[in-house]
Amino acid sequence: MANLLAVSCDQLFAGCHSDKWQNDLILSPPPPSVLTLGTSITSDLLRANSGNLNYFIGACIQPALPVGLNLALNTTAGFVALEGTPTTSSPLTEYTIIAKGGVNYIGRMTVQFSVT
Repeated sequence: MANLLAVSCDQLFAGCHSDKWQNDLILSPPPPSVLTLGTSITSDLLRANSGNLNYFIGACIQPALPVGLNLALNTTAGFVALEGTPTTSSPLTEYTIIAKGGVNYIGRMTVQFSVT
């Protein structure tokens, strides 16, 4: 998968259609609350009500992920995943993910984890 962004974080977090944001995104499988240095993870971004991979044209995460992790977009298939192998420790942090899918959909979710 390629690193993002088809749509910039600034565009997504600036409130593009913010009155229409859906809080229906999930990561599957959900990442553990404590990630282990040097251990890889892959969690696919899904819409909770569909249970399937969804087509996204852009996604963003803030704040920045620990080194070795990224939010990646498969630009051909439109799938998004939180993936990688953390290489630096990080305190417990809450991350906000926003994903845009098509003309009328912007979803968001929060996920919290640390790296030890």
